[in-house]
Amino acid sequence: MQETLSERFETLLLEKRATDLVETATSILAHLGIDKICYLRPPDAGSANAAEILTNYSADWKDRYIEQDYFTIDPVIGLGLSHKRTLNWLDLDLSDRKLVRFFGEAREYGIHSCGLSVHISDCENRRALFSMNSALPRRDWEALLTERRADLEHLAYLFHIHHVQYHAHGPLAFEELSKRELQVLSWAAAGKSSWETSQILDLSEKTVDGYLRACYRKLHSSNKTHAVAMAMHGRMLDQLFVRQFILPAKAGPA
Repeated sequence: MQETLSERFETLLLEKRATDLVETATSILAHLGIDKICYLRPPDAGSANAAEILTNYSADWKDRYIEQDYFTIDPVIGLGLSHKRTLNWLDLDLSDRKLVRFFGEAREYGIHSCGLSVHISDCENRRALFSMNSALPRRDWEALLTERRADLEHLAYLFHIHHVQYHAHGPLAFEELSKRELQVLSWAAAGKSSWETSQILDLSEKTVDGYLRACYRKLHSSNKTHAVAMAMHGRMLDQLFVRQFILPAKAGPA
């Protein structure tokens, strides 16, 4: 059973007592061909605080970006924060000449055309955007997303969890999940839909969704991706434990 990115992230933070989230996440993603990340958390509604940015983008690009007010035209930020979904940069409409110039200049500073931005929204209405950037050829990038997209999304949420809890609010206490809730969430972590999980566990899809909603409540989560990340953060989805005691022997649909 392959170790997920989120599990590796937690292991490094716990075993090596890593404190630099960017460095830790980058070290994990490097073997996938992802060399740059940027975490953006805009100020909360009514807050006078500045946006929080954690990134390994070059200082020169950050200065240029601010100098040119690029945040006003950057479609990654505009679409990434307004649409509650993950954004593949290759799906962006770059017909506008301003955007062509913007991305052309970004490439001069080492920003590649292949990227993924994960919209994050937690149960306390905190929003964030976690972007990953890669120099992989387009075909290899699309293949990577086909295979690891859910894993990358879970890592994005886990990064956010660590940032807001340990740097601002402290760790949360979780209500214990039942065995059935752990089963449902474990299959969600494996990328299964509610319908697929219902077939694996011989339950109705409605019942599976009910267990997922219970997981959201107990894990202070706003959606399935968030709940999986919180469970990984709480070490609830330990591979050996799940494989031996939670997942049934019946193989799930491909």
